[in-house]
Amino acid sequence: SAGQKMFLAQTLPDYMVPTAFMQLKELPLTSNGKIDRRRLPAPDMLDEDMHVPPATPLEQQLFDLTAERLGTNRFGVTTDLISVGLSSIGAMRLSIAIRQLTGSELSVKAILSQPTIRQMGRHIEEGQETGSVNLADYHVVQDYYPLTGNQRGIYVDWEMNRGSTQYNIPHVFSFKDIDAEVLADALRKVVDAHSYIKTRFVIHDGEVMQQRRDEAPRGEGGGAALTTWHTEPREAPARVSVTRLQRRPDTAFFQSRVRPFDIFGEDLYRLEVYTCGEETWLFKDFHHLVSDGLSEQVFYNDLMTLCHGGNIEKEVVTAFDYASYEQTLNASERYQEAEAYFDNLLEGTEAVSYPHSASLDATDRKSDWLSMEITEGEPIKNACRRMGITENAYFQTVLTQVLHRLTREEHIMLATVSAGRHLSGMERMVGMFVKTIPLVSKDATGTADARRQTFAEAATAIHRQGIESVARDFYPLTEVVARHGIKPQILYAYQGGLFDGVNLAQGSEVSDVPLQLDTQKLPIELAVWPNGKGGYTIAIAYDTTLYNRHDMAALTRALATYAVHASAVGVSLADIEMVTDEEKTALIQLGQGDRVAINPDETLVSLFRQQAVRTPDNVAVVFKQRQLTYRELDELTDRLAAYLVSRYHVQLEEAIGVMIDRSELMVVYPLAIMKAGAAYMPLDSQFPEQRLHYL
Repeated sequence: SAGQKMFLAQTLPDYMVPTAFMQLKELPLTSNGKIDRRRLPAPDMLDEDMHVPPATPLEQQLFDLTAERLGTNRFGVTTDLISVGLSSIGAMRLSIAIRQLTGSELSVKAILSQPTIRQMGRHIEEGQETGSVNLADYHVVQDYYPLTGNQRGIYVDWEMNRGSTQYNIPHVFSFKDIDAEVLADALRKVVDAHSYIKTRFVIHDGEVMQQRRDEAPRGEGGGAALTTWHTEPREAPARVSVTRLQRRPDTAFFQSRVRPFDIFGEDLYRLEVYTCGEETWLFKDFHHLVSDGLSEQVFYNDLMTLCHGGNIEKEVVTAFDYASYEQTLNASERYQEAEAYFDNLLEGTEAVSYPHSASLDATDRKSDWLSMEITEGEPIKNACRRMGITENAYFQTVLTQVLHRLTREEHIMLATVSAGRHLSGMERMVGMFVKTIPLVSKDATGTADARRQTFAEAATAIHRQGIESVARDFYPLTEVVARHGIKPQILYAYQGGLFDGVNLAQGSEVSDVPLQLDTQKLPIELAVWPNGKGGYTIAIAYDTTLYNRHDMAALTRALATYAVHASAVGVSLADIEMVTDEEKTALIQLGQGDRVAINPDETLVSLFRQQAVRTPDNVAVVFKQRQLTYRELDELTDRLAAYLVSRYHVQLEEAIGVMIDRSELMVVYPLAIMKAGAAYMPLDSQFPEQRLHYL
């Protein structure tokens, strides 16, 4: 296989060289004599024989770096790295490592667009990357810094919901072998090393700004104290409390500690250590304005390093400097190009909203969550390798396709996230760098061509969109909402690789206590991550004022079922199932009730009229916020039928074409036509114009 790959590589571009070869005795065929793609076996993507070794010192450097981060060297320089586990976050970390080792710029977009060692090496040698940014160039110590785009969005939400905990990031961990004072001292040192955590938000010159607090204020509390600084730099002591309890705290105790932050009047972090007997607990709650998922990883790794006698590095270039860089970026041509890109991506798009539940659960909480496991993850991993896409793109496609089916919306937008750490030196920064970006999908399964569209084709399109959007993730979602008037109602995040490298225990006995927030950021927030057992976890957090647990469980099952069936080789979108075997049985049983005698002389129109007499005030038709009762529907269709006869002289059994967008009129028009004695013919606006005229 290696010889075949090397021979092909002499005349073909890298992307056309097959990743895997498999010899079969014969090709499986359909009854029509065509290749049956569904019966083709999945190739072994990790066959040692097809690995092409590095040919240059640069390729060897890139190979060693990549092998270290992927945890395997079972690939070659022409292997699609996505097929051996490279994720979006992995590409981010690889980009930073390449920059640190070689001094060469290789963006996340470049890595994911050309995911082989050979392509990356050529990219570097040909100097295709321009505009390399070093955050150290923006390192200027000053009192006030601008907010980043995502921070502005969080601030606006906070102003509208000051009493909520929707942007808290609370955690509780229990330690059996770490002394409370040792833990508290380590916490203070971590905060001092990552002093951006100490920032507060203030109004300065009429603008909301971040105020640097590396130096110690002369007094405690009070806004006035925050504006008086020592002339000589001195580390401000981190605020960490230690409390000895008489009895062991339960979950309710820690849940009561999750309180809203006043971003103008207090620190944006809370670190509380509790001890009882031989056990120690850490309650940690940061506001999202100063932290994100990768920041949590940095914090906990440094904390455990200190608790076990190690040393950590102090941040010099910080999130303050990134805020200054982003301010200059907002006035650049790159910003204008990103704006044009998202304008084009979102043209004609609506923010998809999942149908609200007909009834709600009795609960005092505004937010709840549930999860489901996909136990067999290997078919999905193989499918991603085969398609050359990330697992993130796979599950994004699963979600968008399920939403297309369940909402019947053809052109939808929801929100997803990017790590946002593309620049050198950001890997160990603590701050809020996560970017929220739009994810757009256009469903074409209603057209003749799209009925043959495969899941792989849809997933490849989503994968490529993700690469392009992440490359422009500095363009804030708040601007997208303002320019297009569409606000996402669903948030999706893939958390694979997010906590790779986190070792909270490091030899200690540690357990965590789950905590909840009181308000959702968006009505539905969905997350997917590898569960460590070869499968995946799908978790949904939802607004309990809009949805009940039963409906959210049904959505989770649909996603899990669709994800499993979508992994089949060559499967078309139209053929992927999203109901479980149990649900199929229940659906069949719905049609196995008592048989009802039917009068063959009755028509749909006569049956409808009888129902309108029996229940005139009952709701007959609902579409979004509009509805019609049986009486209203009966009277409306009577008037329309009379108009068709008087104005167009409609004859019995004459065919009348109906071409309308999805609305309540999909019931009104056919019923009116049948009342006029004619037959209705549905017309698809996607049909070619000649065909529509013929029909």
